[in-house]
Amino acid sequence: METADAVQHFIVTELLGDGEFNEIPHDYDLLDNGVIDSLHLLRLIDWLNRHFDVVIDSLEISPENFRSIEDIAGLISRSPSRSTPAGV
Repeated sequence: METADAVQHFIVTELLGDGEFNEIPHDYDLLDNGVIDSLHLLRLIDWLNRHFDVVIDSLEISPENFRSIEDIAGLISRSPSRSTPAGV
């Protein structure tokens, strides 16, 4: 499963488990449309860290990185892996 598809699946099944959405386009504005609120953002970041084994720095927690599934996938691709040695 591609990164964006995995993120979409998590958002739809875990954050929006009420059946409101079956699928969210990867470019859909998650923030302006109220899909992700502050609590959802914390749950999403925790899942991203564990699922993709990445470290998301607090400076990266910005609307630009979480506005859409595409933006979140881009953040994951730029984030260092937990297994990457420091300074590499």
